[in-house]
Amino acid sequence: ATLERHPTVFAALQVLKQLSSRGVLEFFVDLHAHANKRGCFIFGNALPFERQVETVLYAKLVAANCLWFDFNGCEFSESGMYHK
Repeated sequence: ATLERHPTVFAALQVLKQLSSRGVLEFFVDLHAHANKRGCFIFGNALPFERQVETVLYAKLVAANCLWFDFNGCEFSESGMYHK
């Protein structure tokens, strides 16, 4: 994202980078939805086991508390990290 083309996204990224550099950002959630998929879902990162458990558990908890969240539509693979 660039300041000129996507000023809101650019500003959000700057805040996230600042929080991360200060060590106060645990994670951020980037929810997605597509017309050809049911509900919303997460493209999660492929992480070391302990961190992966936290990521998948978060998605499971959201699915347990939100009718519109599709856990089975989530992707937590390395190839999913680079999907465009």
